[in-house]
Amino acid sequence: MTERLYYADSLLLDFDAQVVGHGEWDGHHSVILNRTAFYPESGGQLGDRGSLGGLEILDVQADANGQIHHLVAGELPEVGTQLSGEIEATRRRQHMALHTGQHMLSRALLDVANAPTVSSRLGEHNCTVDVSVEELSEEKAWEACSLVNEVISEDRAIRAYVPDPAVLASLPLRRDPKVENEIRVVDVDGFDMSPCGGTHCLSTAQVGLVYVRSVERNKGGARVNFSAGQRARLETSLDGHRLKALSDRFSCGPEGVKDAIENMQSALKEANARANQMQKLYAASYVERLLQTCGETARLVASIPGADPALLKQLSQQVVAKRSDAVVLLAGVVDGNRNVLIARGENSDFDCGRIMKILGEQNNGRGGGRPELAQGRIPTGGSWDDLVQAALEALA
Repeated sequence: MTERLYYADSLLLDFDAQVVGHGEWDGHHSVILNRTAFYPESGGQLGDRGSLGGLEILDVQADANGQIHHLVAGELPEVGTQLSGEIEATRRRQHMALHTGQHMLSRALLDVANAPTVSSRLGEHNCTVDVSVEELSEEKAWEACSLVNEVISEDRAIRAYVPDPAVLASLPLRRDPKVENEIRVVDVDGFDMSPCGGTHCLSTAQVGLVYVRSVERNKGGARVNFSAGQRARLETSLDGHRLKALSDRFSCGPEGVKDAIENMQSALKEANARANQMQKLYAASYVERLLQTCGETARLVASIPGADPALLKQLSQQVVAKRSDAVVLLAGVVDGNRNVLIARGENSDFDCGRIMKILGEQNNGRGGGRPELAQGRIPTGGSWDDLVQAALEALA
């Protein structure tokens, strides 16, 4: 079995090893070493990257037997080859900060909100802690985050070790171990103690910063989105710039942005209500004009500039309500798209869905629906006169 050098030194970034075999992982050939400092993806933490004997490391994985597979770009080195490995330092340090930060945040969420962690994921772009409580307020999550950053500022020591079974039984572990033998414990001095085989910082100060971005519901529990280390510093900086841009846009200080947005939303809601009322009045007057063009054939085709699908539907329903034998095709161009709606009255047996499908196929559009009502979208590049002619032929 490969000796895992990162257990003894999580900051070990280069090492020498011997190729002792070749394996396979997910359809790719892999290199098996007698010892490695490369951390394989496990426990929610992504694997290391770097180089092995000058070959790029594409992925590092551990199989069910604990064997570590190094997936490399290029021809596999022969068994017996002595070679050097080099860990990508920035990625390793970031993962150390994320994993240690996750331990500390999980402890703080338990202490502050009585929210036990059920799983965590330390991804390339987003990190999450899932807890088993249905309701977790952002205020509680931020309070937990504040506690973590206080412990970070205290520069407490972090120690990873394998205690003997008697000692292990007496330790106040935050969660139960997932393995039965050689249980490794990560101890954040006086704050958190958890079984874990990942790479961790040597002190809380090395974490740098933990930043809780948001809280959301997730599968009967709650999910906390967070970051740590250099990633957290970058995200807080970006969020600061975004907040500054918003405060400039609203001509207020950063603390006034929330109220400014709420006021804007309220004004927009009122404006939409007025617009809807005006649309109803417009529809009522326009329906009378449409009915006048319907004629004895009870067939009507009309283009209404700026009409969206909602207005088209409203107009058509009012027309067929007053003329139960009518078949109506209405179109409106919005944002470069020609929206088309076909509706029939209750005394008509016209199949709107079938005709909408035909019109879509003939004009490189798409659409369909029920016999009594169909909707679609047709590119505006085609001729409206041609569409009208095709519609009239279909409506005949």
